[in-house]
Amino acid sequence: MPFSDPIADGPVIQRATERALSQQMTLRHVLHLAKEVRQKSEIPLVLFSYYNPILRYGLTKLARDAAEAGFDGVLATDLTVEESGEYRRAMAEANLNTVFLAALQVLPTG
Repeated sequence: MPFSDPIADGPVIQRATERALSQQMTLRHVLHLAKEVRQKSEIPLVLFSYYNPILRYGLTKLARDAAEAGFDGVLATDLTVEESGEYRRAMAEANLNTVFLAALQVLPTG
């Protein structure tokens, strides 16, 4: 799901976001597209977004609508596990998997 302020994204995702936004891509449209894909395929679908559009849509409403559209999970790229309690509960109630990103911490040696 494109977001207007993709500060943490690399150049490929930033360009994809710009193209999607220029075509008026919305979260509702993404849900509609997922529903179409789900009618033809059982491939796992994960909604990939920043947390702000999810929160703005409404956690419970998004969880319900994403599950109805055929999504298997949701990845809120900028949401930490420590701050995700309400989000995880809403997704679990809709039987959606939650995905989190983790960064490897490289410690200096010697």
